[in-house]
Amino acid sequence: MHYFVYVIVNKQHNSFYVGATNNLGRRMYEHKHNIVEGLSRRCNAQLVYFKTFGNIDALISARNETLDWVKQHKTVNITKTNPNWLDLTQNL
Repeated sequence: MHYFVYVIVNKQHNSFYVGATNNLGRRMYEHKHNIVEGLSRRCNAQLVYFKTFGNIDALISARNETLDWVKQHKTVNITKTNPNWLDLTQNL
């Protein structure tokens, strides 16, 4: 089984949501169709970062680390893997 840490942002790239799931496609469907409360319901959020893990312990550790990133660190890491901040949902 695969696990995912992901980051979604609003269009202005100034609000970040860090999540974790074992089914990123389903989870993004929930965000895109306003099934989930929060950032995705308030604005048209887009998936700009995700990382895959093979076990739950690695997932939990990575999620906690990602949550601890300050805004500038989030921006740098997202830009490294997704320089144009494209919505990665269509790549799932």
